Parts: sequence; C-alpha cells; structure tokens
Amino acid sequence: MVKLINLPKNGLINEKIAKFYQPSSNEINKNFSEYFEGNLRYNFKRIIKDVCSEEAESIHKVLYNYTYENYLECYQKLRPVFQYSEDVMKSNCSYQRDNLQLQWLGSNTKWIQPTKNSTTHCLENILLLTSLLENGLANIFYTVSNGKKPPHLLKDLINCEELRDVFDIEVIIFLKILMGSPNSINLRNIVWHGFPRIVDIPNYYADVLLLTIHSLGSVIKAKNFKITCRQQIVDFGNYFPEFSNFFAIGIFESERYQDDVLKTYSELGNDFLTIWSQLFRFYEEKAYVRFFILILPQIELILRLYFGEINNYDVTAKLDEYYITLDTIFEGLVPTPEKRENKLLDFELIPFEGCFKLIYDIFIAPSGCRLRDKISHGEVNLEAACNNSQLCSVLMQLFLNLLLPEQIFNDLTEMWESVADIYVLLQNQPTMILSDSQTTDRTLRFLKNSLAISENLVKYSHPESNTWIKALELCHKFQEFKSRLFPEIK
Repeated sequence: MVKLINLPKNGLINEKIAKFYQPSSNEINKNFSEYFEGNLRYNFKRIIKDVCSEEAESIHKVLYNYTYENYLECYQKLRPVFQYSEDVMKSNCSYQRDNLQLQWLGSNTKWIQPTKNSTTHCLENILLLTSLLENGLANIFYTVSNGKKPPHLLKDLINCEELRDVFDIEVIIFLKILMGSPNSINLRNIVWHGFPRIVDIPNYYADVLLLTIHSLGSVIKAKNFKITCRQQIVDFGNYFPEFSNFFAIGIFESERYQDDVLKTYSELGNDFLTIWSQLFRFYEEKAYVRFFILILPQIELILRLYFGEINNYDVTAKLDEYYITLDTIFEGLVPTPEKRENKLLDFELIPFEGCFKLIYDIFIAPSGCRLRDKISHGEVNLEAACNNSQLCSVLMQLFLNLLLPEQIFNDLTEMWESVADIYVLLQNQPTMILSDSQTTDRTLRFLKNSLAISENLVKYSHPESNTWIKALELCHKFQEFKSRLFPEIK
C-alpha cells in the first residue's frame, strides 16, 4: 500500500493554541480545595475572582475584547485548578456517577466512559461531554425563551442572556474561557474537528468537563428549574430513503484491513494510530456508539490531510484563520488570497468521486442528516440512532477507502483496461475471441460481471462479493490470454 497523506511533524495544533493544552505538572503543591464547595461542586465565584482581577460583571463585558494573551493568562491561572480537578476525581473514584448531577443532560450520559476504560477514554469523554453540555445549554435557552431556536454556534449560545436567568455571571465567564472563544481553549471545536493526537489533550479536561456539568446540574436542582428538552434525532435512515440498499450492508471483517492501515501509516507512531486501532476494536466488539463518536472527527482529519497535501496548504489549527473544516474541504476554492481551485475535487487527479459524493450527502448536504454536525451538537439520541451496525459499516468503509484506496482502484483499473482491450479486439481481430467457444463464453461472463459491478459498485465492490471475485478471476485469465496470444496489443 502507498501512503497518500502525511502528518505535520508537530501535529495539527498551532504552537500558540497548544499552550492551552499543557500536560499536568508535578510542581503544583497548593491545596485548591477552596475552589470547591460540597459534593465536588466548583465554587465559580472564587475561581473567577482569583483568575480575573476585575469584577465579574466588568470581566463579562471585557471578555468580548479579550485577546489571545488575555485568555492565555486566564488559562495559566486556571491550569492548577484543572489539574487539581483531575486529582479530586482520582481520589473520589468511589464517588459513583449516580451521585453526580448529570440528569439534566438526558439519557446520553450513560455513554460516559469510566477512567482508563480504554486508551482513548479521555478523548471519547471530551467529545461526548462537550456535545452533551452544548445540548443541555441549548435546552435551557429553549426553555427560558419559550421555544426559540438556540444559536447554532456554542460561542454564541454561551453569550446569550437567557443563560444568565439560570447561572451566575461567573459560570458564563468560566464556560467562555473553556470553550466559548477561538482565542481561548476552544475545547469543543478542537476535538470535534479532529485536530488533536492522543498526546495533545491533557486528561484533566475530561474531569473539568464532568465537574462543570455536575456543578451546573447542582445549580439547576437547587433552583428547581424545569428544563423543556427539544426532540432528538432517533433514526438517521429516514434521511436516506434512496440509500435503503446501501444501509443494508452487513458487518464485514475489518481486522484484515487493520494491519494494512497500521503498516502503511506506521510513521504516525502513536499520534493517530492509537485512535485508529481503537476504532477497529470497537467495530469488531460491536461497540457502535463509541465507534460512532470516535470515527467522525477522524474522517474529517483524513479529509483535511488530503486537502492540505494536494493543495499545498497549511491545515493546522491556527488562531488568526478559520479552521479547515468539512465545509471548507468541499468548497470549490482554496481559502488563499488568489483563490486557487480546490484540486481535491478534481476527480481525474484524485479517484474518490463516489466516496466524496457519499461523504457530502452524509456530512455536508443541507437537506441531509449532517451526521457529524448533529452528533457533535448533542442533537442525537445515541442509543436509538447510533447503535446501528449498518451505519457503522458505512462509516468504516468510508474510513478504509480514504486510507487504503489503492487496491480497489488498481483492480478497477485492470478491469476497465481489460474491457477496453476486448473492445479493440472485437473491432480489429474479432476471430481471436469469437472463433473459440470457450474464449467467447469466458469473455461474455467477464463482460457481464464487469457490467454488474459498474452498475452496482457499492453492492458488488466488496472484496468478498462473489461478483467481484469472479470478475477479477476472469480479468486475470483474460490478461494471461491476451499477453500470451497477442502481446503487441497495449
């Protein structure tokens, strides 16, 4: 297999942004228990008072004009609190999840992973918890505003006055520092757009999110605030009635592709291979919801790397530019001053037309399900919509086709070249085929199978499909026949 994509040496997170993701340090000795109230609740007033010098109301207004340097200073003061949060959760491991105030987020909390449940548990929890928190805040907005549609972007949602009806200003400030500004930690966007390697994300962020959600839930419970929850998506199949046959794809043995992926991209080391190995494991173990959450950012990651490779464009997450996201990847022009053509969509150069069209339908199309978008914003009932073997098979095949496209395209190229050679023979030397009944029969069978594959590529192009196997066998036999009897035909 030939590796088609490369990873920047220092990962995909710009050096400035990476300063918000510093690992835990053993140098922190201060007792930060004063930043907690009873039952593991954050004391947001005390935290913000020590992090910011101005009064809370003034800070909230000033935050609109905060620069990267301002937010970095806040993070540097908060980092010991974040690390202490991780220590608190470790020392309270017996404090069961049932004791945390998570009910306000709905049934999807069942998918929160126990500590060290897997090599990717921290990343999984950050992905899940950011989506749950965003959806929970959107439901509060929906309730307070008597049914208005919440803002689509989390940064806009956090700034809404409706949230101030429930939470103190210090909570809003904390949320904004954590994931409400592109100049700050921006946790939700960094993870859901697939930028971080496992080594890029400190474990403490998963615990900070969990304790933040618990603390907000405690406020909601104390105020006896009743949340009206918006309806969640329970079935993605309804978006694709014309794909009924496609979604009937069954589970296939992905293990035989795992070695190819790990060998082909071995130079990535543990950067992303740890995540990809876990994806194979989840798929084989039928842990479909966990597979779903973990694979969506990885598909965007791979597409982003292709975009950067073929367009010679820096795709790292930067402060002063919009991220290269799925929407950008499918635009016709590269976001440069000269507005160059996006070569990734030139399918004469990149043989991904069918794969890309399917990705567009599933992820981008305005009338489609916008799969990643809906799940990342917490708008999906994970048990009902994502515990789905057929849909996971679709995602796995997209993932594999992006990483290992060569074999299928080599086979298809050989097949179509054979069809072209047969056409030339029938035009110029028909007796070479038609004079012998066995050769004629073999040629007809090959053409019939090739026609079936071209008309039903998704259905028959699986390597275990009988039609695919027969066509390749006949193709190989034809190539032997051609090279032996008339090698002059090219």
